[in-house]
Amino acid sequence: MADAQVVNITGVTDFGDQTIKNVQEIQLKTIVSDDDTSVSLGLGTDVGDNFIVATDSLVVLGETANRGNVGMGTATPRRTLDVLDASDPQLRLTHTDDTHYSEMQATATGNLLAEGSHATNFYKIARASTNAYSVYQAGASQVSDGASKGLSVGVTGTTAYIWMRGTGSNGALNIGAGGTGGLSIDADNDIVALEGTFQLKAEQDAPSAPPSGEGGIFYVKEDGIPYYISDSTAETSLVGGGGGLTYQAKTSTFTAAVDYFYGVDSNGGDVTVNLPAVSGNAGKTIDVCHKVIGNDIIFAGNASETINGATTLTVGGIAYQNITLFCTGIEWLVR
Repeated sequence: MADAQVVNITGVTDFGDQTIKNVQEIQLKTIVSDDDTSVSLGLGTDVGDNFIVATDSLVVLGETANRGNVGMGTATPRRTLDVLDASDPQLRLTHTDDTHYSEMQATATGNLLAEGSHATNFYKIARASTNAYSVYQAGASQVSDGASKGLSVGVTGTTAYIWMRGTGSNGALNIGAGGTGGLSIDADNDIVALEGTFQLKAEQDAPSAPPSGEGGIFYVKEDGIPYYISDSTAETSLVGGGGGLTYQAKTSTFTAAVDYFYGVDSNGGDVTVNLPAVSGNAGKTIDVCHKVIGNDIIFAGNASETINGATTLTVGGIAYQNITLFCTGIEWLVR
């Protein structure tokens, strides 16, 4: 076989839109397309039919199994885009110029780091266990590694959880300025602290008691009173220090609440006291003092519920007569 010959051609060689085949190597400076014509690169589908720039600087696979996968820094891209660098961040997103950017990097342990051009914008997503991940700031003054700090999201069995864990305790939740104000929960030491006010936003009917061993429930009913219930404690009003009575003065028709003491002035007309439902109020009482006599007090049961066997009970009496109603869970009785 004769030695390869070098032919130097000056000017333009026109192949008339024909195909050049079986070329081992073409050394080029510039590839320019005709007007309104794309430059196309056709790849075969066999293993090794790839487009390669500088070994692995840019690789496009043609093989059937991974056709179209693009690699940067890897000759064997495993995904549509696979960027490999063993040390530097693999991806940079730049805004305006080279001084404003964010970078992302996969670490040797498979964690994801995201760092901005501002020195303190450095966050890490780390796998804490098989089904848990943490996010935390990893600046110079923060923790450097490990998923025992920061925000953790995970699943234990079929139960999902979110942890916000501080540096002082594994399993602490702090919501507030500087991580010290607002609500603080230390799961290790069973400490719950609240700085400020706590509001139950929704009023509701009495919920079912939780099963034995699952604690109790606090709630606020439509009467605006907080209650507590558990498997061993019937619905209990927390007004007046837990089971105590709260006093209110009344001069006209009103709806009574359990564990209240009402001073009634009927001088302006009959006063109807609408009683709450007996359901959920077994063992509860309502106290009424007829302070000023002028007309009657009429107790009215909820729906068809009774007071001493009747749906209404009318009391005239004398000044400062006291009436105490006791709920059996089925009816109201005057005690």
